[in-house]
Amino acid sequence: MKITKIVLVMLLILTMALVSFGCNPPVGDSTTSTTTTTSGQPGNPSQPGNPSQPGNPGQPSNPGTTVTPDTTKDGLQYKLLNSETCAIVGYTSDIAASVTIPARMTVKGLDVEVVQISAGAFANCEELTSLTIPATVLTVERGAFTGCSKLETLHLAYVGGSATANNFIGYMFGAHSFSENAAYVPASLKTVFLLEDCLSVAPFAFDGCKNITAINMSDKLESLGAYAFAGTGLTTLKIPTGVTSIGVGICADCPLTSLETPFIGADATGTKNSYLGYFFGASSYLDNTKFVSDEFSDLKIYDGCTSIGDGAFYGCVKLANPDLPASLVNIGKDAFVGTKFFNDKPNGLVYIGQEDAAVLYTYKGTLTNTDIVIKDGTVAIAAGAFSGLDITSVSIPLSVKNIGIGAFRDTKLAEITLPFIGETPDSANNFIGFVFGAASVEEQVETETSRVLPATLKKVSLAVTCTKIGENAFYGCKTLTDVHIGSAVESIAKNAFFACDSLATITVDATNTGYKIESGLLYNYEGNELFAVPMAVEGEITLLDIAEIAPRQFQNCKGITAINMPATLLSIGDSAFEGATALADIGTVPANIEMIGYNAFADTKWYDDLSDRMVVLGKTVYRVKGTMDTVTVPDGILYVTEGAFETTGAKTVAIPASVKGMGLAILRDCTEITELTVPFLGASAKDQENGFVGAFFGAPSTFLAEQYVPDTLTKVVFHDTCTQLQKEAFKGCSAVSDITFTDSVVSVASDALTETAYFKNQPAGTVMYVGRAVYRYIKPELSYKQYEDMIKEDSTVVNPYHVVLREDTVAIADEAFRSSEIRSVRIPDTVTYLGVSAFRGCTSLETVRYSAKLEVLSNYAFEGCSEIKNAYVPGTVKVIGGAAFANCTNLAVLYLEEGIEAVMDNAFSKCGIDYVYFTGAGRGTAWNKLINSDLFSETGNGVLTKEITPRYDTVDGDVRNPCFTFPPF
Repeated sequence: MKITKIVLVMLLILTMALVSFGCNPPVGDSTTSTTTTTSGQPGNPSQPGNPSQPGNPGQPSNPGTTVTPDTTKDGLQYKLLNSETCAIVGYTSDIAASVTIPARMTVKGLDVEVVQISAGAFANCEELTSLTIPATVLTVERGAFTGCSKLETLHLAYVGGSATANNFIGYMFGAHSFSENAAYVPASLKTVFLLEDCLSVAPFAFDGCKNITAINMSDKLESLGAYAFAGTGLTTLKIPTGVTSIGVGICADCPLTSLETPFIGADATGTKNSYLGYFFGASSYLDNTKFVSDEFSDLKIYDGCTSIGDGAFYGCVKLANPDLPASLVNIGKDAFVGTKFFNDKPNGLVYIGQEDAAVLYTYKGTLTNTDIVIKDGTVAIAAGAFSGLDITSVSIPLSVKNIGIGAFRDTKLAEITLPFIGETPDSANNFIGFVFGAASVEEQVETETSRVLPATLKKVSLAVTCTKIGENAFYGCKTLTDVHIGSAVESIAKNAFFACDSLATITVDATNTGYKIESGLLYNYEGNELFAVPMAVEGEITLLDIAEIAPRQFQNCKGITAINMPATLLSIGDSAFEGATALADIGTVPANIEMIGYNAFADTKWYDDLSDRMVVLGKTVYRVKGTMDTVTVPDGILYVTEGAFETTGAKTVAIPASVKGMGLAILRDCTEITELTVPFLGASAKDQENGFVGAFFGAPSTFLAEQYVPDTLTKVVFHDTCTQLQKEAFKGCSAVSDITFTDSVVSVASDALTETAYFKNQPAGTVMYVGRAVYRYIKPELSYKQYEDMIKEDSTVVNPYHVVLREDTVAIADEAFRSSEIRSVRIPDTVTYLGVSAFRGCTSLETVRYSAKLEVLSNYAFEGCSEIKNAYVPGTVKVIGGAAFANCTNLAVLYLEEGIEAVMDNAFSKCGIDYVYFTGAGRGTAWNKLINSDLFSETGNGVLTKEITPRYDTVDGDVRNPCFTFPPF
């Protein structure tokens, strides 16, 4: 027994033992009413006989419990289980040799379904030779057929005790686990039919049944478990077309000579263990010869299979004439090595599959012609087909739809015309190196120590069937000099030809309507978009009317001396001209250019020859060259490039409000900066990606911001273009003590400023604002009572526990007042946002004057405000957040305006609501939505929705007055 099988056997024996002994009492146990035998019939088969006698477990010592059947028909005895079902409990001397158990029976005048065969029901029935069990039988108890020594044929809807448990054939004959199959299954049993209701065969189901020579399955079968037929006498196996999953070793230790199957391996993908030896228990195709039956010779793979994996039939010496499907388009390397089928093929090109849809498998024998012509109609070229052969040219027909990895590995091709780039027209492996052995684009890149493309390969042409040139298609192919683009190419990635050091010429078929060549450069047909630049291009380049130079498009084009940019140009990408060392003249830079990427002109003669200054190109600050203590970006600039000030050593940097976008790390290595003026945090005012101060200094995340922001930074000024501060915006800015905001800020995250000295220096007893957003309530120094006592002495004293927000306030940030001891708050009608947990845990808060124009009432907004007695929600709020008023235990009156559409979970959980006021037309649509949302299902006093008697009073004046009393503001 092979190691893999032994491990699986041990695990499954333990599992089966637990199932058998833990869930099923021994056969004949008096506690189970149906595990009985009829009078005069053999009893309990729970005592196995001599295992050395297959199929004869011996006579049971316990005769079992006698059951009086309710009826007998055709030699079978039946017992009612209930008014709808019955069990077969025995047989009589009139039983026939061939028995088909009925699906239904009439027992005591009841039409019932036969659902069970009891333990010992057929014990020692030597007359029985053939048996059919219908799908209605849900349970076959252990030992139901023990001692049926002449049974030859079984028709089953499942294997074993039921469709879900004890799924091994021996269970029916008294075995405790599949390891006892051989000892219990009668030697006479030769043939098993699995009916249409059988959808799967469990692991080890027939393990060790060497006398079973035929197992027939329906096309409804879906899966075969590991070692399902291991150790049987099968010589022929037909796996149904419906099977989608096959376990390892399904026919291990079988004398199999013939196989019909929908695929080879674990499934139809052709990527999982796709070699014949897997069916026999091998863990590698190199072990096929050790595991596959020595006599295996016949194979049929059904139509629909598209792939045969590496080494699929390696070493199967007697495999002579496999019947392979027309659907086959992929054959792995070494798939037929060592087979009679391959050995009998004549030398030369070897084709496998159907004549009119063949796969070119390999070249056999000594190469006699270095120029290869593949026949028309060929659908695929197998992996490694020409590997190591000194072919110099190859003609590939347009019929080819698949080329395996490494098909042309280690060849001497000088030129190749391909029907597509990579593995298939639509595969993710759409890069040229795949057919030369590269498993990824990274492996395609030529280095000093690694080369995938043949050093001889200079030219690649794309045939009329090629429609796209994908991402990095030719990336890193340093020896390639010429690429011809066919007439059908309609999609080209802009990085397709990067790092092709020797690429001098790109040509486009004259009939291609999507692309064209001008001055050696590849454009779309309209000429307003640049797609590729051969790295070997030289001299002065005049660009057509394009809007963009993409990142790296002219990178390392060392022969370019001058570039003439069109007036239409708006952006130049990162590293666009980096390494174009001879570039000395960039002509007149368009006045409207809005963005220039990082290192766009690095290592060019033009930039190296510039004097120290702020380099402004169009409306972009590209870089400050040299040092500069004070950096002031001119007004009107729209973009500041990444790293623009990284070498300046600047102490103050001011960026105007006109700037709409900034690159990363504009202040990298500015370790002495003290003051910073910016229009916003992030990539732009709208795009808050990297919207934290640390990003200006190169921090990749807020988590690392402290390591990047210098301690010298103490002052930050925002223009009125800043509208929001995101989470941890000032993380790591502990020294920042002076921040200037304008009223444009309307949104601020709860932890945006918590680490700054600016926040820590806020005066006690005040409401801290960021623009027009309330950021945090600062705890007063004295208690509420102390302030009240002071007011008695001096009426001008203001008690900070009564909060009046500014009339221009638009938002209250998350957690702004959380767990504070405020007594009242007046929220003006300008407020539209009330943040998450804004007043959560304010257990002293008694009165709230709400904004009548509130739009967002967030989760937990007033959770735990136990002193609030009245609550008002305006109709401008569409959703009342989850647990918004949860645990407001004294909340008695709720006032709702029509317009509210949804109430989230537990919004009013554990409240003491007595009255609900509702504006609008009585029980309108909005009211019904609220009632149907279980709004009051968990109120603290146990009152349910249906028990509440709402009032629909029409209220004059301020609709909040009936529900609220306000403190004297």
